[in-house]
Amino acid sequence: MSGQAARHDFLLGGGEMGERLRAHDWSASPLGPPEAWPQSLRTAVSIMLNSGHPMFVAWGPELGFLYNDAYSQILGDKHPAALGRRFEDVWSDIWSDIWPLIETALAGESTWSEDLLLRMFRHGFWEDTWWTFSYSPVRDESGAVGGMFCACTETTAKVMGERRLKFQLAIAERLRPLTDPRAIKMAAARLAGETLGLGRAGFAEVDPSEAWATIEDDWIDGGMGGFAGVYRLDDFGAEMAGALRAGRVSRIDDVRTDPVSSGSIDAYAGIGVGAMIAVPLIKLGRLVAIMAAHMAGPRQWTDEEQSMLQELVERTWSGVQRARTETNLRENEERLRLVQAAGGIGSFDWDMVTGRIHRSPEYLALQGLPADGGEAGRYTDDWAQRLHPDDRDRVLAAFEEDRARTGPFDREYRIVRPDTGETRWIHNRGRIDADAAGRAIRLLSVQTDITQRKRDEARQRLLINELNHRVKNTLATIQSIATQTLRSAASLERARQDFEDRLMALSRTHDILTRHTWEGATVGEIVAAAAEPYGPGLWDARGPDLHLPPQTALSIAMALHELGTNAVKYGALSVPEGRVEVRWTARDGGLVLTWRERGGPPVAPPTRQGFGSRLIQRGLARELGGEVRLAFEPAGVTCEIVASLPDDGAARRG
Repeated sequence: MSGQAARHDFLLGGGEMGERLRAHDWSASPLGPPEAWPQSLRTAVSIMLNSGHPMFVAWGPELGFLYNDAYSQILGDKHPAALGRRFEDVWSDIWSDIWPLIETALAGESTWSEDLLLRMFRHGFWEDTWWTFSYSPVRDESGAVGGMFCACTETTAKVMGERRLKFQLAIAERLRPLTDPRAIKMAAARLAGETLGLGRAGFAEVDPSEAWATIEDDWIDGGMGGFAGVYRLDDFGAEMAGALRAGRVSRIDDVRTDPVSSGSIDAYAGIGVGAMIAVPLIKLGRLVAIMAAHMAGPRQWTDEEQSMLQELVERTWSGVQRARTETNLRENEERLRLVQAAGGIGSFDWDMVTGRIHRSPEYLALQGLPADGGEAGRYTDDWAQRLHPDDRDRVLAAFEEDRARTGPFDREYRIVRPDTGETRWIHNRGRIDADAAGRAIRLLSVQTDITQRKRDEARQRLLINELNHRVKNTLATIQSIATQTLRSAASLERARQDFEDRLMALSRTHDILTRHTWEGATVGEIVAAAAEPYGPGLWDARGPDLHLPPQTALSIAMALHELGTNAVKYGALSVPEGRVEVRWTARDGGLVLTWRERGGPPVAPPTRQGFGSRLIQRGLARELGGEVRLAFEPAGVTCEIVASLPDDGAARRG
């Protein structure tokens, strides 16, 4: 082996960089030729070249730069020109950041840096990088520090991964507690701005036409103005608008030079943007949202930043939709609660697998249960025990049928409230759900108190029966009136007129009874209706406010009509000065009504008895269960009617 080769033994191996060191022209390097290098440098270089870990050696007053294969990947575009050059020239972009550490190493003290942020320009653009490394002094043969040795690791991926994880956790931490969509969007914008060091950020929602984007609130660092508002996407250039609608991220490092923005400089200038990244979100084939990040000046956006914003826009959209869904759910639940409260509708939810039961406050109220008994997680409800004894077997049998077939059910039954002992009618409707095997797994029902409806239905049936009875009685009365009128009338015309008058008297009484739902009428009402056809002042009627049952009221009304008709034809009302006096009172639990005519022509007993007299003397006494005394006194006709009343009739008031 020649002497020249022996002096280069320390450069053997080392892969690509070993070859480069051996073939390099060192005449222009501050290090000089390798054969002149001191043994300490040779040893350091030999160790470096044969290591798989990124390493470099900087030696001499000008710190000539030597590195291995692993470190060449770190240099990027600086490789291979960096070999043998001054350290400062190689890393001029970060020199101000690392010089203090170099000074320390050259002073004989080692340094250690972990995850140190260095903003480098090694791939044609500026980028944030992170490093863990040590600078160690290397002493020459004289014992002085001749240079420095560095073993380093780029931790950018680790730091960015941790940063992203932290960002993901921050998204969850900040957005999850929020329930207002606007607050969620603002929190997302703030998180993007603070994490990525932005000048401004905002979350925009896009209308269904994909033409307009609305930013309700924006986050700014204080150096840029706000840009909340409504924007037309096409104002920022057809290329950008098209990219966003297609779901492609639009990154503009410098709006002045980027071809995407060059045709819409005014639009960008109007909102003070120097650089921007717009991250779209597509849902069901439509652009629904955009996360916008702005800088006042140029900025080189990174893939990592884009990825973080993509995750943020997705999570923000989900949070906004969740908040809106929860808001709608709360509003619907409140509306349901108000409807249930207003309608007294109780709900009952039974998980038939776990046994868990939930009962609404309205259910507890209509079932007569304590107000604090509806908590979720309850496992018992003694509903069967509250069933009315007469309904229990029927309802339980129906429930077993419903449970076996599942699906909807609709039942009406009675319960006995445990708090009051009162019987109430319940309308219970709902459904029983089944699993895939057809087994009942859940019962959900709504219940209402229909007691009043049942009472109304019973009353309706009673009224229909009563109406049927009364119609039959009325028809029988009309038939009797018609028969007697035709039998006693002197002529057909007279019969027609008398029949109409009697029907009108019957009709007036029916009107009074109808107003009182056929529960009866007062004596005063019946007398006033009978006197109405004769004009005011001719009848002097007085008496207490006694209540008559319907049939008694009809009988007395017809009697008063006949008395009045005879008074007009033959008695006091046949002359202008004649008058009728009607008095009534209660006596021995019954009614006593007296008719007296005064001021009329002398009265003599009739030679024959007509329909009116027969109705008064025979029919009325029979229908009233009392007595009728009709007297034809010279001063005028007198009639006294004594009628029996129900036990409470004399005491009731109209």
